[in-house]
Amino acid sequence: MKHIKPYKIFESIHPNNTNITELDPNFVHDITDICVDLNSDFPQTERDGRLISFYSPSFRSVALKDPLPEYPSISIHMPYYMYGYKFGDKTKHDISIECPELKQVALRIKDYLGDSFKAFVLKNTIHPLSDSTSYYSGISGFQIVYDPTKFLKKFNESISSEDIIDDCKQILLDMSDDYVKFDINNDKLKYLWGSPKKPLDAINLTIGDYPNGKSFDPGNYIDVIEQLNSYLNSNGYKYFSNGTHYTTWEEKIESIERFKGTPAGKLTLMSIYWTKE
Repeated sequence: MKHIKPYKIFESIHPNNTNITELDPNFVHDITDICVDLNSDFPQTERDGRLISFYSPSFRSVALKDPLPEYPSISIHMPYYMYGYKFGDKTKHDISIECPELKQVALRIKDYLGDSFKAFVLKNTIHPLSDSTSYYSGISGFQIVYDPTKFLKKFNESISSEDIIDDCKQILLDMSDDYVKFDINNDKLKYLWGSPKKPLDAINLTIGDYPNGKSFDPGNYIDVIEQLNSYLNSNGYKYFSNGTHYTTWEEKIESIERFKGTPAGKLTLMSIYWTKE
């Protein structure tokens, strides 16, 4: 998986509006990789949210009232700009932003989907999508509607723990880029705080360089940690609390956000567990 900069995701904020938990994680990663250049050239802000979202049919039919509501979609939502972005080589909307990557990404997603591709949607309307496509007014994004049958998680088939750890390390690359040490591992643990005394399949993330006393601010990596949590959730792992501190994932993230940029937010070591029965 290519290194991409992650953001707070639509899926973690609106879990009922997405079908991401039904999808093969490899499919989600492939789509994200296709958008890597677009994501790098037009980085999102906290206000913008996430570049890529996976909308469920119910969300598209009820909230968006889109065409082909029986299918899910891949939504590309660009950072806010009043006059939008150019789509194609022949657009004449001079005050919109040049963005050749936008069309390239759309075409690459369409090619990737193959016969599962159903429609290219702009502003609740189906439009043609080909090499010759150009739109003269600035757009803020698009949806690609698809048949998910080939991309659903396979029953009785699970990704290996080694592959999960490898994917987690890719997600955490931002930390190593900033010289923040981390370790993530998988083990069968017989006992965790307050857990039943039976083996648990656990993922443990440890961040920090405690022996050398170097501190870091986990608030700088909330988006990375959120993406890691979403990925592990999609593979059946849930945040594990010892019952005495942060009992839910939301409480854990809120505590990190609350102390971001303050002396209390500086840590030398932080450990998070996810478990799967």
